[in-house]
Amino acid sequence: MKKIFYFVLVIFCLLPTSSFAQLMNPEKINSEIKIDSGGNISSQNIKIIQFAGNTIYGRLFWEESSIKITIKTEKASSVTKKYGEPITVAEMKVGDRLNVEGFLENGTDTLTIIAKTIKNLSNEKQSGKFSGTIIGSAPNNSGLLLKTDSGETITLGNNSSIVVEKGTRRLGYYDIKIGDRVLEVEGVLNRANNAMDTKKVKIYIDLSVFNPRNYQGKLKSLSGTELPTTATITVEGKDYTVKLGANTVVMNNKRYNTRLSRFVVGDTVRFYGAIPEGDDMTYVIGEVIRNVDL
Repeated sequence: MKKIFYFVLVIFCLLPTSSFAQLMNPEKINSEIKIDSGGNISSQNIKIIQFAGNTIYGRLFWEESSIKITIKTEKASSVTKKYGEPITVAEMKVGDRLNVEGFLENGTDTLTIIAKTIKNLSNEKQSGKFSGTIIGSAPNNSGLLLKTDSGETITLGNNSSIVVEKGTRRLGYYDIKIGDRVLEVEGVLNRANNAMDTKKVKIYIDLSVFNPRNYQGKLKSLSGTELPTTATITVEGKDYTVKLGANTVVMNNKRYNTRLSRFVVGDTVRFYGAIPEGDDMTYVIGEVIRNVDL
């Protein structure tokens, strides 16, 4: 029995083991550090191990070697995300990678930096505004693809709380269409995957659609035969609700005044009016309605 135990122990001891540095640095990202004769220090790729208030404890890694480093912050310390947006130490997390510049703390026998600047390389989120054109849907319907004016493609996340403005209309996320021209999209962009946590989108709209114009279609219904009333008229497969006010002109095919009581469902009618700026693009205030079949 003892022989079996010794044999197993020997085999265990002979098995290859990972060094502490390898276990702590599975990404195999090596660090850099420079210290001049004046005690000024610059270090890249420090990995955060733990926190104590606004003090950060980290490690520098080189292959299978590592050393501890302490980073102390002051009120004047500049702490930012990777792309320069300010953050606090409290917003960082264990495992984040930092670039730090500062100077060595006096009177200590450990590697301690008083930080002037700290850049969190792991936080690639960037608040910003972009403009461009919606070119398609992201894989798995995870959002919409925006081709920005600068040429990059970002994903606008599928978020039901997004505020979408199109002219004076307030719409929802699902009202954004492929081909829409985005005047401005506002949110937080994660540069790691170019996906945006979108807050607000402004869509271009040709305001001429709100100018009065002529329509022609089939009368579907008439809520009353005396003005004011409303009519539902199908134009190119789309139902429009037409408000006929007290002063709306009602005419027959020869452009003589007539009465709505002579209109019959299915008649071909022409109407002139404008869509008011709002949420409903099928609502028209009719100024003139003419029955072509009358």
